Amino acid sequence: MMPSQLVVGHDFALGRGREGTTEWLSERLPTQVVPPFLVDGVRVSSSEIRRAVEDGSVDLALKYLGRPFSIAGAIVGGQKLGRKLGFPTANLARSTDQVLPADGVYVVDAETVFGKYRGALNIGTRPSVGGGPRTIEVYLLDYPGNSLYGSNVRLSLLHRIREELNFESLDGLVDQMHADVRVAKDFAWNVAKSATS
Repeated sequence: MMPSQLVVGHDFALGRGREGTTEWLSERLPTQVVPPFLVDGVRVSSSEIRRAVEDGSVDLALKYLGRPFSIAGAIVGGQKLGRKLGFPTANLARSTDQVLPADGVYVVDAETVFGKYRGALNIGTRPSVGGGPRTIEVYLLDYPGNSLYGSNVRLSLLHRIREELNFESLDGLVDQMHADVRVAKDFAWNVAKSATS
């Protein structure tokens, strides 16, 4: 059965050496060619979105996608360092094939089995507490403390607060964490949402 119409992107091609161009298809089948999607003059593609995310430009990724870039994973046990500093965090198991933003601190909205919460997300190697493997850990604002171990959480990244820093003292780190949480708490989602309109 022949298709009544094909819909392809403007840069679509198939076959050896990409010889099956949109023009070649149009000569053989009714073909609708979708023009490139531009945002601020930039052609949006998966490569551009990945580049924005990997640079930590989650505000730009939001504009390209029309929604926040998100990461998801199961909550696993950590070293509980955040709890000792007054900021208990949930640690996401890292997927090797998941695109991750640049190391730093981000404002997120978290979807958990117990509801939605605003959060401050840290991605990095935690140099201020001795360093180590790259981790993904989120502090949930106003969270009642129910255990999340083994459950899945989805984090929508709304805004990058700062890059990861190395503090000379734990007091300096804690002061900065308080500041980061204030930014996360005060961040207006409607401001980020308006960037897509």
